[in-house]
Amino acid sequence: MIQDRALQDGRIVVSRDGDFATLLAHSGATTPSFVHLRIPGLNKIAAQVALLLDVLAMTATELSQGAIVTVREGRVRIRALPVR
Repeated sequence: MIQDRALQDGRIVVSRDGDFATLLAHSGATTPSFVHLRIPGLNKIAAQVALLLDVLAMTATELSQGAIVTVREGRVRIRALPVR
């Protein structure tokens, strides 16, 4: 399972699919952190990487403590884990 592997390796999960955020929220988990890229049309790998690097730099503290970061065009939302 992705969550188990991310926990094992101390990684952050990044996806354009929001299902993982839902699983984390309902499980009451405090880790792993998750970055959800919700920008339609962001298909070029270089653009995704550039955006992700910016978001990781902006939210490094929160991600290190356990968070769900949702990225939309012009907006970043951070929810601490566990989601209540």
